[in-house]
Amino acid sequence: MRVLALGEVLWDVYEDRSIIGGAPFNFSAHIAKLGADSYFLSSVGKDNLYAKTIESVKHFGIIDEMISVSDEFPTGTCMVTCDENGQPSYNITENSAFDNITIDSATIDKINSLKFNAFYFGTLSQRSKETSNSLLKILSECQFDEIICDLNLRPNCYNTESIENCLKYSTILKINREEYRALIECGFCCINKADFNEEADFYKSYCSDIAQKYNINIIIITLDKEGAVVYVKNDDDLYISEKPKNKAISTVGAGDGFSACFLYNYLCESKFNDCIERAILLSDFIVTRYEAIPEYTEELHSKIK
Repeated sequence: MRVLALGEVLWDVYEDRSIIGGAPFNFSAHIAKLGADSYFLSSVGKDNLYAKTIESVKHFGIIDEMISVSDEFPTGTCMVTCDENGQPSYNITENSAFDNITIDSATIDKINSLKFNAFYFGTLSQRSKETSNSLLKILSECQFDEIICDLNLRPNCYNTESIENCLKYSTILKINREEYRALIECGFCCINKADFNEEADFYKSYCSDIAQKYNINIIIITLDKEGAVVYVKNDDDLYISEKPKNKAISTVGAGDGFSACFLYNYLCESKFNDCIERAILLSDFIVTRYEAIPEYTEELHSKIK
């Protein structure tokens, strides 16, 4: 299995520590830990974080040959604060190296020659013109079996055009509770939750509406302590997960692990119920750790793939 992700690698800066992160990086690390050949297309600055970043990339088993080094722009950083429920808030430094990812014809040819099973992208990679143009070039000129988009609507880092790109190009869309509301507020979906007596009926109608409008095969909505739901367009069916069992210390990286685990199992042609339950198991494990990419226990590893 070969998977390519494009987007940000950055250092999450807390009061007492700095940890490498960024949704595409976290995703790439988790899918590598699950056993995929994980390629990451990004950019880092030639600065004091460069060596530490590349060392971390290699440590997590990510293939780094598509990570460029910028003389002009710094490695990304993000100030992170968490509330009493472990929910993080982010302040991401602007005009970082990952905002200036460039793509040439040789890179396009290389991507096509590697015949990737899946491509992952999000919304933050579209906040700058340079990286957004590179992303659109890949989406229009490269072939993938599946394209998974994790919406990741960070404040001041998206607009209606970037959301439109996410919906237009993805075959698998992952959103969370806040993001499904944002899609309604931005006019991408007109389904009103107040019109439904049962939540499951609302989620099915909501996902069906978006899936039909944008030809998306699978839509995942993560619901924090309520677990997740997965809508499959071909079956017009909604799969509902078990609820997570653990109390969250930090939710940083949990959604990225969920995406990686779901995609890995889906590409392995596991049953949809197994895909969602294994993804829940991994994300529920991650929230018990401060790290976005914690070491898996042997028991966990045996259960999620």
